[in-house]
Amino acid sequence: MPRMFRISVGVPAYNEEGNIRSSLESILAQDTDGHELLEIIVVSSGSTDSTDEIVRSMAEQEPRIRLLVQEGREGKASANNLFMSSARGDVLIQLNADAYISPQAFRHLLSPLSDSEVGAVTGRLAPVNQGGGFFDFTARLMFHLHHGVSAVTPKMTELFAIRNLDLQMPRDVNTDEDWLAHTFYSRGYRIVYAPDAVTNLKGADNIRDFLNQRVRVNIGENYMKRRFDYRPPTKDKGLVFNSLLEFIREERPNPIFLFGAMLLESMARVYSKVYVALGFKDQAVWKVIDSTKKH
Repeated sequence: MPRMFRISVGVPAYNEEGNIRSSLESILAQDTDGHELLEIIVVSSGSTDSTDEIVRSMAEQEPRIRLLVQEGREGKASANNLFMSSARGDVLIQLNADAYISPQAFRHLLSPLSDSEVGAVTGRLAPVNQGGGFFDFTARLMFHLHHGVSAVTPKMTELFAIRNLDLQMPRDVNTDEDWLAHTFYSRGYRIVYAPDAVTNLKGADNIRDFLNQRVRVNIGENYMKRRFDYRPPTKDKGLVFNSLLEFIREERPNPIFLFGAMLLESMARVYSKVYVALGFKDQAVWKVIDSTKKH
C-alpha cells in the first residue's frame, strides 16, 4: 500500500497582489490522492503592495494558510529556509506565487516518493504565452528545451516536491532548485521528472526582461559549478541540442525568431560566464522581471 504523506506547501512571494489569490486557489483545489494537505505557508519578503492583506484575508477563511513576513527582500533562498524551518510536513512542495498549477499536479509529484530512493520530484513548466509574437515564441522554446532536458536528466523547476530533511541552504544561492538537486544527489537520492505535474508561468515579453532573467539564471548555474562542482542539466550542450532539434521538428519555427532567440541566449550565457569569472557576487536578490508577473 502506498505511503500517505503529510504535505507542507511553500509559496515565496514578493509584490504578487495580481497572482497570489489564484495561485493559492490552485493549491487548495488540488487532488492530493489521499495525502494530507497540512498547511500552505506564504513567505512574503518585503512586499509593499496588498499581497499580505490578500493572504491574511484568505487565511481567515482557510486555516491551513499561514503568512510569514520578512520585513525586507532577502532573496529566495532565505524565504525557502524560513519555509523549510517552519514546515511540519514530511513532504515539502514549493511553487512560485506567480504560478498556477494543474489540478492533478500534486498527485503526480507525490506518487514517485513512495519509492524510498527518490528524494525529489520536479514538475513541468508550461508557458501561458500562446500568441504569435517573438517573445511568445521564446517562452515556448525555452520551456520546451527545459522539458526535453528534464526528460533525460531531471532539472528542478519552480514546482517541486522534496522529502523534509530539515535542510537549510546558503542564503547567497541564486538558483535554489539547483542547490537542492545537488544536495539530494550528494545524499544518494534520485530525482524524478513528473511531466504531468504542470505549472503555468508567463515568459518575459521584452528584450530587457528576457536578458535580465536569462543572465540571472545563467549566473546562478555557473556559480553552482564553481562553488559546489554541480553542473545543472541545462548546461549539458548535448541534451540542449537534442531538445532543440525536437522542438524544430515539432514546431517548424520562423527561422528569424529562432536565430533571434539563440542570439539572445548566447549573449546571456557569455555575459554570465564573464561575470562569474571576474568574481562578482551571485545574485541572490534578483531584479523583478515585471512582464512575467502580468498574467
